[in-house]
Amino acid sequence: MEEQPSASTKDELAGKQETKHLWLLLFYGVVLLAILLSHFGLMRDVEGSTVALLLILALPFLLPYLKSIEAFGVKVDLRDEVRELRNEVRDTKNEVRDTKESLREEVRAINQRFEQLVRSSQGFLEPAPLPEVWKYINEMKETLRANPLSSDQVDKCLASLDPNLRIPAYIELQTRPQISRFEELLDCLYLEQFLARKKGETRPMWQLIETMHCLLGTFSDLASDPRGYGRFVLSQGLDFLTNNKSLDPGGECKNHLRTLLNRL
Repeated sequence: MEEQPSASTKDELAGKQETKHLWLLLFYGVVLLAILLSHFGLMRDVEGSTVALLLILALPFLLPYLKSIEAFGVKVDLRDEVRELRNEVRDTKNEVRDTKESLREEVRAINQRFEQLVRSSQGFLEPAPLPEVWKYINEMKETLRANPLSSDQVDKCLASLDPNLRIPAYIELQTRPQISRFEELLDCLYLEQFLARKKGETRPMWQLIETMHCLLGTFSDLASDPRGYGRFVLSQGLDFLTNNKSLDPGGECKNHLRTLLNRL
């Protein structure tokens, strides 16, 4: 927590500020006096506009020391105006500080939710039977129903090489299907094939295929180009699993891919 300045420190700062103003006022006063003497005395070539300009320049430093100005029957209390202006500036600073703090709290909350999603994804990929780790998928769904990922977060997760980031994006699109993401999901199949080849892990691939099923089950207006690309990519994925006998021994992913191909 930031340390608040003491009353004595504030008084010291105010005294320094007032001293600086006095020096500036003294400087302008000396210069103005010299020009006035020159204008009305020895140096006639000094124009009246120069005097007026210096008066205008000196005005900001004179105002804090003037109590009021009266002209044309109108009287303005300068001290009150300055006080109100300072209060407005202070209130604005407080609002900006509160807004920044609110934004920091929101960012912290978003980061905490995202970390929770990553932990659930890691739990889902633990070397344990599916019934034991499926609860982590349900946890992610509950979290995402209450706090969805932003479009930028989905973009970054789908493009990530880390399956612990891709899986939350899959679950987000299962929760809120977006047919515009179908081709991005097809590209992710290559990432899941790479993971399956290196780690022997096909659970993220299953979630990806399930996500594509959700999209096609929700939307039936998929254009012809994505359909053709989808048949090509899914056929390659099916061939990949068929040629790697150690992967997907129960055939769940292969059967799911065949069903998805039939829907295209």
